[in-house]
Formats: sequence, structure tokens, C-alpha cells
Amino acid sequence: MKRTSIALIAASTLGVCGNALAAEILSPFADQVIYEDSLALLAEDQDAQDNTARWAVRFGSCDAIGGANNVAGNVSGVDDPFTWTGGTFTAELDISGWDSGLYCFVLNTTEGPAAGSRLTQYFYIVDEYAKVGGTIYLEDNEGDTMPGKSPTDTVDGVVGRIGSMVVGSITVNYRQLGEYRTYEAKSMSFRAANGIGVSDPMAVADIETEDGARILVLDRDASARYPRGAMVLRENFSPSTSDSEIDSTPGTTGAESWVPMEKGNNHVGMR
Repeated sequence: MKRTSIALIAASTLGVCGNALAAEILSPFADQVIYEDSLALLAEDQDAQDNTARWAVRFGSCDAIGGANNVAGNVSGVDDPFTWTGGTFTAELDISGWDSGLYCFVLNTTEGPAAGSRLTQYFYIVDEYAKVGGTIYLEDNEGDTMPGKSPTDTVDGVVGRIGSMVVGSITVNYRQLGEYRTYEAKSMSFRAANGIGVSDPMAVADIETEDGARILVLDRDASARYPRGAMVLRENFSPSTSDSEIDSTPGTTGAESWVPMEKGNNHVGMR
């Protein structure tokens, strides 16, 4: 049965008891947006080389709410395999049947010097998503490359939707400008790209960010013209000639605005 409520918990937390260098959750990372059908769990506790850990993945909260929110682990209502070798915990989970929402990975060490420590990590599982990862080649708006700066920028991030709630961000390394910018998503919708002959209504993710920017992400499978996908980023939602624009026709809209991915791939779709 699909869960329809999402716990309103501010941000994510990483609870580490004892030495933070000796015990930590490595996967998923804090606030990670999971858009695939598998989930890899990875943690380390070097004070517990051999352990019979108690662990769980819980929906909506890190707390055990009568066991009803346990979806994986070796606690009430679930019994999933894991390995603990030399202080490293691993588990692989099929999440294809899980609902979208906020989740928490909880790991309790039960033996050795670290007995009693408790690690927690919040993350999200989404249904509809836009994933960007790779490089783009973009000269500045005067058609020149700034001296000493590479015209190849890097972009990375995942934005997903859980009902009407949107989570995630996209980070751009503006190598010509010598700065990073992270754009936190505020809303996301999907549409076709009719200007380049793409009628699939899920071909383009149209993302509005918290600071008023607009990011368009074209899926890698949408058009043979852009085999790795493409993107547009407009700093103030409307077209401009700002140095931070990612647009092949700065200041104007149109089918030629798309900037192709040079390396990497874009993915837009549903889990």
C-alpha cells in the first residue's frame, strides 16, 4: 500500500557516537536523492572489527515507531542479509517496490569497544527525477575563453519529486568564473521538446530553483541530436546574457538554446 504522508523533518542528520573518524555512514550520504531501484548501504566503525550489528531502514523517521516503519534490516518485521568485515558494513537492497519519501538508515553496533554507538542518516527516495552529471563546453557570452580558465564546466546533481514535494539540487562548477554554485530545487515539471522534434512529455525536466533560476534538463534518450542529453540554465528564470547562463543563444529562447553534454549523461524519467 502506498504511503501518502511524509514526515516534516528539517534537513538530514548524521548521528555519530564516539570518534567521528572511526564510525560513519558513507552511503547514502546526507540528503541523497535515490532515483534508481537499488540502494547500497555502506558504513564503517573501525572500533568494531567484528560485529553482529542491529540495523534498519525506516520510513519517515530514525525512531522505531512500534516497528511499523521498518522497511529493511534485521529488526522487527524485517530480516535482510548484510556483511560486516573488518569494521565495514555493507548491504544491497531492492527498493523497486518502496514508496517515495523520506527514509533513515540506522546502524547500531552491539559488540566490542564501540558497543552502543548509533549512526543515523536521512535520505530520500523519489519517483520522478532529473539527474545531471558530466561536462559542458561553453565559451563566455562574448565568444571568447577567459585567459587561464577552462571553457569546460562541470555539472552534477539529482532533483526528484515526492508527490508535490521537490528535493535535491544541481551544482555547477563554473571553471571560467572560478566558482561553484549550487541551485536548490523549488519545483519541477516535465514537458516535451517540440522545437527539436521530441514529443515525449517526459523528455524535459523544467526546474525552478529557490533563488529564481530556471534549469532545463533534456534526457539522453530524447533526441539523436543530443546523444548525452543537453541542458539550459537561466540565472534569473528569463533569458539573459549573464556569465552564469548555460545557453547557446544567450538572451533569447528557442530550440537552439540547448547546450549538449560533452561528457557524462542526463537522465530524466520515473523510477
